[in-house]
Amino acid sequence: MLTIYKEIDSNNYNSHDITDFLYKIYNADLCKMDVHLEKYWKDDFLNHVPRTKNEKLYYFTRETDTYNCGNHKGIMTQKYIWPEFFKSFPNGKIIVLECSQAWEDIMLGLAKIDISSDLAKQNINQCASGLTADQFIILSLNAIANGFYPYTLFYSTPGSSRLIYLYIPEKPIKHSQMKNKDAFNYILWDLHNVFDDQWTFDGSRGPKSKIHINYLRIPDTLDYIKWSINLISDKIKELVSEADNAYIRKFVNTYNRACCDCILATSIEHPYMAKTFFFACIDKISNILYGIGKYKKDQEALMHLYSDEFLKRELTNFIKKIPGNYGEIFADRIKWANYEFKYDMLINNEDDGVKGMLDLDLIRIYRNTVHGYFLRDKDVNLLYKHSGEINNDITFLALPILLYVLSLKIQK
Repeated sequence: MLTIYKEIDSNNYNSHDITDFLYKIYNADLCKMDVHLEKYWKDDFLNHVPRTKNEKLYYFTRETDTYNCGNHKGIMTQKYIWPEFFKSFPNGKIIVLECSQAWEDIMLGLAKIDISSDLAKQNINQCASGLTADQFIILSLNAIANGFYPYTLFYSTPGSSRLIYLYIPEKPIKHSQMKNKDAFNYILWDLHNVFDDQWTFDGSRGPKSKIHINYLRIPDTLDYIKWSINLISDKIKELVSEADNAYIRKFVNTYNRACCDCILATSIEHPYMAKTFFFACIDKISNILYGIGKYKKDQEALMHLYSDEFLKRELTNFIKKIPGNYGEIFADRIKWANYEFKYDMLINNEDDGVKGMLDLDLIRIYRNTVHGYFLRDKDVNLLYKHSGEINNDITFLALPILLYVLSLKIQK
């Protein structure tokens, strides 16, 4: 369904095997190379290679699919992009994925606006961005790549002929929105005290707890990526066997939006933005749990996701399946989140049989403040007994929970 077609490194990218693969997959023999177009594209590409590694990685990824002649995109990538990539990242890797034709057919079907729809009658020629199901694989990969603040593990881009390219540097790329001095940065700084846990910018650890880059070694990164690809592939296989296209659309669109929320919650440094997206992500995941038949109501699923039973047992047991250091990082983050719940006084202290457990009512109220504070008096009074804040690192729970729900079977 989603398989690793080729693994490319600095030793084999120019081999006959890779060349033959590119000729075959792109049908390069169907037409001759336009030497003038090739020179124009080559010069333009080489003249615009950025200076920083982060910019280079993004540039190489995006340029992979820009050559005008579709039959020769693969050859142009091999001749010009990959040498520059391995010059900048000698120990980096490129993974080429292939998506099944069955999934492509379903996505093409979902992308067509029904001829009887209002949009079709109005002849509106636009992408239905709120219903873009075909972003499922790319968004899933992006969530996987950006779940380890403050680093990006890889960039991915779709290619021709159902291919997807993953550009993986030997060391993850570090990012920051709060250190780049520009107008938007100043806007963020003026807001940093709202919904912040107060142990961040005014303290010593920064906006969130950072992972040391030495824990993100490329062998472990590759194992984690391959494990994640198998997880995505299994879900695609399950959805392909689902006869109801309307159901597939609902699942994929909800998961796509959850991926966007997850990426922003995990990677954004700004406390208010990160936590707002975190709660939005968990809301959508609870909707998926309802949609796959695991719970009868969204609210029931939502409360379970914040419960001790889920965090300390179900989720902890699930992440044990993740290989290498990455599974250990997830485990540490879940433990840290539980510790911070206690530190933020989100633990029930009443002698009512749940003493020492997470106060689900209080967490529910925190989440409900996204609508405002004109809530029930009982809820507001409970919230005001606390600081009204929650630790920034809770946002790190988004990705392991997202991967967990992807692993669940549809029970409807």
